[in-house]
Amino acid sequence: MNPTNAQNRAPAVRLALENTRQQTATAALAAADRVLMSWLPDGRLRGVEYVARNPTRADNAAGSFSINTVTGRWSDFATGDAGGDLVSLVAYLERCSQGEAESKLAEFLGLSPESAVTPVTPVTPRKKDRKNKAVAAEERITAPGNRTVTPVTPHAAPTLSATFTHPKHGEPSQIWTYRAKDGRPAFHVCRFDTSAGKKILPRSFHDNAWRWKGAPAPRPLYNLHHLADRPDAPVLVTEGEKAADAAAGLFPDCVTTTTPNGAKAASKADLSPLRGRRVLIWPDNDDQGTAYAETVADLAHAAGALDVKVLRLNALPGPLPPKGDAADVNGWTAKTGAALLADAGAWQAIQKPAVRALPARFTLDATGVHYQGTSKDGEALPPAWICSPLHITAMTRDADGNAWGRLLEFHDQDNRPHRWAMPLELVAGDGGEYRRALLSMGLEIAPSLQARQHLTEYIQTAPVTARARCVQKTGWHDGVFVLADETLGENGERILLQSLNEPPARSTAGTLEQWRDELAALCVGNSRLTLAVSAAFAAPLLGLTGDDSGGINLQGQSSTGKTTALSAAVSVWGGPEYLQRWRATTNGLEAVAQTHNDALLCLDELAQMDAREAGEVAYMLANGTGKQRARRDGLARPKATWRLLFLSAGEIGLAQHMREVGKRARAGQEVRLADIPADAGTGCGLFETLHGHPNGAALADALKEAARTCYGTPAREYLRRLVAIPGDKLRERLRALRGDFVEENLPRKADGQARRVADRFALIAAGGELASSLHLTGWHQGEATSAARTCFAAWLENRGGAGAQEECTALAQVAQFFELHGESRFSSMDGSDGPRTINRAGFKRVTAGRTEYFVLPQVFKAEVCNGLDARYVARLCVERGLIEPRSNGQPSSPHRLPELGTVTCYRFVRVGAE
Repeated sequence: MNPTNAQNRAPAVRLALENTRQQTATAALAAADRVLMSWLPDGRLRGVEYVARNPTRADNAAGSFSINTVTGRWSDFATGDAGGDLVSLVAYLERCSQGEAESKLAEFLGLSPESAVTPVTPVTPRKKDRKNKAVAAEERITAPGNRTVTPVTPHAAPTLSATFTHPKHGEPSQIWTYRAKDGRPAFHVCRFDTSAGKKILPRSFHDNAWRWKGAPAPRPLYNLHHLADRPDAPVLVTEGEKAADAAAGLFPDCVTTTTPNGAKAASKADLSPLRGRRVLIWPDNDDQGTAYAETVADLAHAAGALDVKVLRLNALPGPLPPKGDAADVNGWTAKTGAALLADAGAWQAIQKPAVRALPARFTLDATGVHYQGTSKDGEALPPAWICSPLHITAMTRDADGNAWGRLLEFHDQDNRPHRWAMPLELVAGDGGEYRRALLSMGLEIAPSLQARQHLTEYIQTAPVTARARCVQKTGWHDGVFVLADETLGENGERILLQSLNEPPARSTAGTLEQWRDELAALCVGNSRLTLAVSAAFAAPLLGLTGDDSGGINLQGQSSTGKTTALSAAVSVWGGPEYLQRWRATTNGLEAVAQTHNDALLCLDELAQMDAREAGEVAYMLANGTGKQRARRDGLARPKATWRLLFLSAGEIGLAQHMREVGKRARAGQEVRLADIPADAGTGCGLFETLHGHPNGAALADALKEAARTCYGTPAREYLRRLVAIPGDKLRERLRALRGDFVEENLPRKADGQARRVADRFALIAAGGELASSLHLTGWHQGEATSAARTCFAAWLENRGGAGAQEECTALAQVAQFFELHGESRFSSMDGSDGPRTINRAGFKRVTAGRTEYFVLPQVFKAEVCNGLDARYVARLCVERGLIEPRSNGQPSSPHRLPELGTVTCYRFVRVGAE
């Protein structure tokens, strides 16, 4: 080559190279959010500066290394390193040449070689536009929907081969590979068969290595490369990769796919490839499958699907097992699948959901809610990001047309759904209360004052027409059962729980079958355990039968299994956190009781309750009402109310606990909280049957482990089956289950107090029998009734009979007085010499070998009857033959007493059981 020509061409080559670099740098700046979050994923935005740790050195905290997202300039103040654009930044981070960095960025950004030689002249922003561009840059990076994935996932395959040996689970039993459109691997999903069951874990490429963590959203669909290869084929969506693989053999005319990371992560998948496609959905045979199908249908419509249909599982040639899917059909062939595709009646068409109207100047998309403002000159400003996607789906109010609110629905950053019926009163003032609640639930909210004001405006002015009735507590409301996160049953109107904060949902774990086999089976033959679990099922029946609230207290020494029984009962409704403690204030327990309306409340360690308040709290819980309080304006607040059964455990009973501070338990208190001995009398503490375990401790450990891993599902399934039974039939069924329990187990001439407790045990027995008849417990018929009968008999024995508690208390107190003072405080009637009587209570004489006591009237009222109705005690003593009355029946009679003359006193001719 002629050197002169080469020299003449050098400037042109350099110019072309400079233009190429400028074009790449400009394109990278336009996609600064993608570039920075890919090469520096741990950074965050401060104004227009993106601040991150410098990975080229031992940088422990972000601060000195920053990149301007408007100009592209970057610098590390700690080292003095700096550059003018993102090409030089990539070269610095990758420790490569500028040309290599340019190539990496061009490949990442999808720039073609042809476009790389076209000079691009950067536009210098005018001064007045810089602020708006800075705001736009901040919104581009901070808006959740704009957070992009690393360069290798899912758009390009990593250069390193994946390995799949897990440090804990070993080798996977199956691996599913998700691919980019060109077929290169994006990430993997691995199944491990462990002793605790199957474990599904994602394997994706992060920080230049394969790691056991999920790929960032948006994630590609399974078989994405097949979707690209067959643009005209129908798309069949299943729940899970295994089902998708099975369906592929049954429906060869379709492309089968699924969304990664389970049913709850469907919204994090990129469903844009479904645009213009016919979409068919095969749901799993359970409630979660139905919910997944609904979610995918909505997402497919939003992505622009041509039409969406869901398979009617009852139209299948054969029944699916519970939780079954396409992998569970037997004997099917492609011919079977073709016939099913051709059967129009087997598929339910899902209409595209109506687009909800938004307030003026607001828009809502996958990245969130945006506000379209204008400048002082009337020019449109860039849309300002207000919060992550937030839907206002209904207006709420109570049955009286008060307590208006808005139903808010959104997903948090882990894609968990949240639904909150928010009272509109929270937007009064600066709205800090409702924003605090939303932030706590996981909604992302822009921090500026203007954004906060716009969020309040958006919530208040959203033009929703749907209506829902709000209630203030969970439980039965007009034939439906309202939970914090779900309403079970139908009555023609949507009913929701509305509260000042999102109410906590009762958690679930494991399956109903696991709970039945691992926990309920161990209750058989153990009366206290069976009673506790039966009480959990009986609690929702109070609202159907009209029975009073009340409690059972398991009383006994430490380590007898009391808390184990409570844990077993708790597992019906929720996890270990569902168990409450007596260690609380009266006001605190009042709030707890209201959140357990029509459910079971379990309270452990009665001794931790202030003994001065224990009796009143027992009254409060059983009476179902809290204290009357006044509002700030002096008017009365609505009282908290509830219906519930409560289980308690403690080393002492209520009466003994109150005596520690000199208080006497009233009969009504002891009836409302019935003490039964926790020790079953077999030498194994609470247990009567060990089910093959060497001792009670081993059985207790097995029960606690089962309660820790399987919980919450029984109550939800129980309630679902209850609301499906017509109210009249359900009440008739309960009357039949309660049967003759009271008549068979309550002694004749029993007091009304004992009858009230017998009614409670009968209801508990009915709850256990009803749950068993609905195939929830696995117990044989009569198991719950037998347990209730045994425990009621223990209560009667512990109480001292079926008489009125006031009688037992009064007679015991009278007997105790004479036991303590019969010798020391009574002077002899014959005046015989003896020690001088100090603090005299009366006189005594011996007649025919029997001692008679003449109790002075004031001593009788103030001491013998201390804390009791003296007239009632006197009349009772006459009836029981303890007092010799006068001829007209009056319990007191006149007698001549030494030194005092004639005194009207009480003549005891018998004391105690002599």
